[in-house]
Amino acid sequence: MKNARFLGGLLVLLMSYGSTVLPVSAQVTIDPVQTITPITNLNPIIKDLITFQNSSFVQLKWKAPTIAISYIGTPTVAPDDTIYFSFNILAGNGIAAHLPDGTKKWRIAINEKILTSPSIDRDGAIYVGTGQVTGSGKLIALRADGSSKWSFTTGDPVASAPIFGADGTIYVASKDGILHALNPVDGTEIWWLDMEVKAQAKLVLGPDDTIYATMGTNSLYAIKPNGTKKWIFPTGGLATSTPTIGLDGTIYVGADDHKLYAVSPVGTKQWEFDQGSIPNAPSVGQDGSVYFGSQDGKLNALLPSGTLKWQFDAGGTITPPLVGANGLIYTNSSANKAIYALSPAGSIQWQYKIATNEILPLFLGHDGTLYEVSTIFADQDEIKSEGLLDMFVLYMYAVKVPVTAVTMNNPSLNLQTGERVSLSAAITPSYASNYKITWKSSNPNIATVDSKGQVSALIPGAVTITATSGDGLTSQSKVTVTEGTVPATPTTTVDTDPFTDTKGHWASPEISIAYERKIASGYPDFSFKPNASITRSEFTVMLMNGLKPNEAGIPLTFTDTNLVEDWAVNSVKQAVQLGLVSGYPNGSFRPTANITHAEMISMVVKALGLPIMTGIPTGYADDADIPDWAKPAAVISSKNNLLGGTIGNNFASSMLASRGEAIAAIVRMLKIKP
Repeated sequence: MKNARFLGGLLVLLMSYGSTVLPVSAQVTIDPVQTITPITNLNPIIKDLITFQNSSFVQLKWKAPTIAISYIGTPTVAPDDTIYFSFNILAGNGIAAHLPDGTKKWRIAINEKILTSPSIDRDGAIYVGTGQVTGSGKLIALRADGSSKWSFTTGDPVASAPIFGADGTIYVASKDGILHALNPVDGTEIWWLDMEVKAQAKLVLGPDDTIYATMGTNSLYAIKPNGTKKWIFPTGGLATSTPTIGLDGTIYVGADDHKLYAVSPVGTKQWEFDQGSIPNAPSVGQDGSVYFGSQDGKLNALLPSGTLKWQFDAGGTITPPLVGANGLIYTNSSANKAIYALSPAGSIQWQYKIATNEILPLFLGHDGTLYEVSTIFADQDEIKSEGLLDMFVLYMYAVKVPVTAVTMNNPSLNLQTGERVSLSAAITPSYASNYKITWKSSNPNIATVDSKGQVSALIPGAVTITATSGDGLTSQSKVTVTEGTVPATPTTTVDTDPFTDTKGHWASPEISIAYERKIASGYPDFSFKPNASITRSEFTVMLMNGLKPNEAGIPLTFTDTNLVEDWAVNSVKQAVQLGLVSGYPNGSFRPTANITHAEMISMVVKALGLPIMTGIPTGYADDADIPDWAKPAAVISSKNNLLGGTIGNNFASSMLASRGEAIAAIVRMLKIKP
């Protein structure tokens, strides 16, 4: 009877695959957790972890059924928190989309053999690579609703994920060794490069849009965004792992000579670490520490200098570690099928196990939720569906550590008008999944609060400042503002540095001027962080602080207006009215995206108000790499030295601008503005 049911179901499956509805549980069940047994050994051996207990404070948010015989690659979380995954089933391959609560959004069949995980660009489009063992391949592009956008045919299969340039250009490699640059709008080819090795390249993009590739040879390749080769770095063995980029642009790659290499953006070796076995793909933490698994089953942690920090032996770390925004390092054990969350010091913060036969890569949501998928088919009694695909149901799990408390550092404040004080809020536990804090003032007319908790007293009155965790828990500070005197704005440059980390920095003079003129402020620890990246919202606020326009601004009509932070709305409205901001072709503003040199200088030159002309050489050494839309602004930037901080007279159009570069550009613009 069971076999008859299977064959009948299979027949219906093959006939109606494209229209069958994915069964979704009406109820979300929470598996019971057990009491944790603390493990304090920094380098525990697997025999010490055989008796396994789930950490009691780890919550299973949901457990969702997914139609699949197997998963292809790793599920991916889009900017809107939709979860996409490629799957295999007897009738073929497909792509599924699930909402953040685990329920099905849509599922479509793909009449091609899918070879990659879904990749999502900044506009929400979905891409998968396809192909057979022999013959051509494709990069297939879908819209966020699952409808077809376009497909691009390659000479050989596409078995590694594409990457996306700052301007949206798609870079994809096929197994014939050809690297293609494609237009994201229609998939037309912009250029192609023969890498001269018939192998599948694994790609990653640097902060200046340099493309780095490994192809299973003894080399790491660097390619400029215009398709010309930049440099080749030799490794002592076959470079098999996908390269990884650090926050400072350093490239990390593992080779089968048992070494992990750290390579500078100009192609020179910074250091090498001999692990003793073949390294897997690395990940980099916010402090520059490098984490990677190796074939001996260990998770290795290196200091930014390349010296060993610690090793964790959990019986086989075969998937890439994840570094969460909360600082935790997530890994899993192939021996006992368990997830471990480690502190940067290497101690276990929590552990959790799902029912699975095989360990697959973990993936993280933007709110810190950790996702894993099972390779065990669901029990038929658990699935309630009118369809017959329920015999091919696997589960996707969503796991988190909830915030249990939020504590404000100062429950009450007494300020005078013109004063600024920084508040902070701590969450409990410190390793909670969603560590983010949002700030709000009950009356911004009396006192405002920015995204970092800095309170600015404006007029006399009483106001409540609320800090809210990502899980909804809050803490408050009562602020009383009385009349005070606001110091006059200085008009001359100070000789001392107002911040602890700007002395000797090339942009120190401009930063001092910006501080005096209230164009920009620093952080609660009295630092400015001149080398940190700056978002589009932050730069717009600084620019408006410098221009001090009389215009009130106009209503925003961007498709993502709701994402513009409260503290930035007025400045963005003013910038739009002044014609300094127009958004992207798809109508978005992308307030939290880091601004590039090209975007920043274009806004500064518009604010300068000088006439611009096309067809003139920019004067920068990398003129050929500057996109046409940015060249008129680059010409004026070169003639007036608006952009500082770059090396070798380069514009580096796609490189992310730093806070120091942003301030220098604004202050230099104001000095020459008519």
